[in-house]
Amino acid sequence: MHPLLRLLALYRSHLGLAALVIVGLGLVNLAQPATAWLVGAAVEDLRTGEAVRRMPDGALDATGAWIWVAILVGVTVLRGILQYAATIVAMVLGQRLLHTLRSRILDAVQRLDLAWHRRHGAGEVINRTTRDSDLCRDAIVGGSRSLFELLMVVVGTLGLLLWYHWLLALVPTLLVALAILIMRRHAGRLVALDRAAAESYDAVSQELSEGVQGVRVIKAFALEEQRVERFAGKVETFTGRARAAIRYTAARLPFPQLIVSLGHVWVLGCGGLLVARGTLTPGDLIAAMMVIQGLVFRVEAIGWLVRMFADASSSAGRIVEILDAV
Repeated sequence: MHPLLRLLALYRSHLGLAALVIVGLGLVNLAQPATAWLVGAAVEDLRTGEAVRRMPDGALDATGAWIWVAILVGVTVLRGILQYAATIVAMVLGQRLLHTLRSRILDAVQRLDLAWHRRHGAGEVINRTTRDSDLCRDAIVGGSRSLFELLMVVVGTLGLLLWYHWLLALVPTLLVALAILIMRRHAGRLVALDRAAAESYDAVSQELSEGVQGVRVIKAFALEEQRVERFAGKVETFTGRARAAIRYTAARLPFPQLIVSLGHVWVLGCGGLLVARGTLTPGDLIAAMMVIQGLVFRVEAIGWLVRMFADASSSAGRIVEILDAV
């Protein structure tokens, strides 16, 4: 089983909060295409003269327009309230998950034999309890939340485009699938790079811990310069591996984002032709442009998500090693 899934299984006692977050975020993100559809319908009512009518005496009756304004404002306010509530619950959930995970690690470390502690220094244990736990918490709560939001936006966007015309949804669907395949191809390499960087960070922490704890011995034998050089070497190794991971991410992950962005061009061009033929209304085209823009905006975070889950996968593997060593 994947290490992240194993850690997720530890949190069965928090399923109630997780369900609240999922329901709230689902409603929030499905409201985005719904808002776009409402805007398109409002534009059509304005274009056809349904929202603003001219009375027999020449005056304008804007009752319909004000109704649309009230509906759109109400949906926006409701969405904001749900977003705020879901964010608060997610923060509470994240802290509870972090407490559970660190408690399990501490319990395992206390029960491990001295031979294990001789092979793994205090700096490594501290990093796995703090840094690795934080990365796993961020991925399980924040990353999963962002991934779920992205899924809801993709389903809502492609569903609305399909509702308007199947041609509008065809190319964006293919582009999203292609972007996912490309990112999956690079995920394994990212995990390996992040694991190497994390191990180098352990060495830095271990060197620092030994230097602080043994400062009296170091000063007694005038080893300051030697310890500084050793520490600088560990830092340089960590910096090199961290830069390698960043370079790999920066060089490859923007490409899938660019691919999905081409869907915006397709919807504009194809939608324009459909409007010219009378198959699609101008209001529908505006709504389609709004939802595809929202999809492109969300997809821009995919690179960050891939990197987050790569970091967390490496960290989860390091934590599981401690739990399995007991």
